[in-house]
Amino acid sequence: MNNDLSTALATLRSDPEDGQALALLAAMKPGDATASERDAVQVALAAERAWHTDRENVEPCLRLLDLELAWGQDPIRRATLFVEKARLLHREMCEWEPAHACVNEALEIARNHPAAVEFRRALEEEEAGWQERADMLVRQADEAGDSPAGAPLLAAAGELYLRYRPLTSEGEAFLRRSFALDPHQRRADVLLERLLRKAGRQRRVGRASPAA
Repeated sequence: MNNDLSTALATLRSDPEDGQALALLAAMKPGDATASERDAVQVALAAERAWHTDRENVEPCLRLLDLELAWGQDPIRRATLFVEKARLLHREMCEWEPAHACVNEALEIARNHPAAVEFRRALEEEEAGWQERADMLVRQADEAGDSPAGAPLLAAAGELYLRYRPLTSEGEAFLRRSFALDPHQRRADVLLERLLRKAGRQRRVGRASPAA
């Protein structure tokens, strides 16, 4: 099992979408694994997630978190992993409802888990005031005119719309406006790329330089 795991993880470093490696990982189940085997798998998965985190490979991190949750048994550890997943879903994938569900799952596993309690409060506070903040950001961007200074403001507004109004087109529109003002606007670039990839659509504008 360890050889198969090591092979799959090494493959995913070079190609995070490799179908064979993903299938191999999905087929690995805790089953009758001993405690030491579970621990070894969890250590390997956590180390690999840290590698992908350093490179901002969000989708592989989410897959690895799901695997860690499948292999983990300690309730505090599993609750912590759910909070980590919630943070990624909220911050990087702009998926508020799945993020909130993960936090609730953490609190079902470990009642009053400090990080889960704090993050749920932050989620609810942001959700309550997102529209007012988005409107303010757009007004400030409009006041900046065609200046690149408006790009981060529009990117932030687009991010809020993606998160709280995912079925509307405003989020993508604001990200595209941001990118048009400043082709090196990194946040707009990353979020737009993820949005289009999830929808199976092609990018119609160039990407920012990685050094931006």
